[in-house]
Amino acid sequence: MGRSPMKAEDRERTRGRILDAAEAVFARDGFERARIDSIAAEAGLSTGTLYNYFNNKTSLVLQLHQRALDRANAMVEALGRGDGPFCAKLDAYLEGFFRFGSENWMFLTLLRESPHQLRLSPRLAEEQVRSMRRLVERHVDLAEGLLRLGIEEGFLRRADPRQLAASLLGMANGVSMLWADRADRPIEDAVAFVRATFLDGVRRHPDEPQA
Repeated sequence: MGRSPMKAEDRERTRGRILDAAEAVFARDGFERARIDSIAAEAGLSTGTLYNYFNNKTSLVLQLHQRALDRANAMVEALGRGDGPFCAKLDAYLEGFFRFGSENWMFLTLLRESPHQLRLSPRLAEEQVRSMRRLVERHVDLAEGLLRLGIEEGFLRRADPRQLAASLLGMANGVSMLWADRADRPIEDAVAFVRATFLDGVRRHPDEPQA
């Protein structure tokens, strides 16, 4: 008798093991030096089994990036539905933003410095651009709603919340680029720095009218 087909949940579990292993090997060896057989060994699988799931290192990197995008979108949606005071939601928002940057520093560095290594087809490149654009738009929408809450609570001065959101994201993105590949810099420090610097500029002073 032949081997019975693997159940969908088992395949998904194995796929996750491979991605976790690839993430560890890429972080340790870098994209260019990483080997498929090293990733398979890290996952406890044969190289042939890995090739049943992924064709090459580029497909692994793209799936790792997509997995991170899915997690970031879930975080954004959960934060948007959550309750709580403005400052707590601002910290949660910034932490999610920096965590995404930290977990994706390798992919973002590849795109910025060595895109030729990925050998992306025009279609795959466009798909990645669209995915990132959708995530950025959701981040801006969430930041706008969050900052509008801060204005309504009287914590922030009256200003265009969309412009405030763009300012917050610009600041967070700049700091994220410095923090992303520095394991010795805790995400909490980046959150505290951006929160303090941003709020120093937009916090409503006690003698400033709310309207």
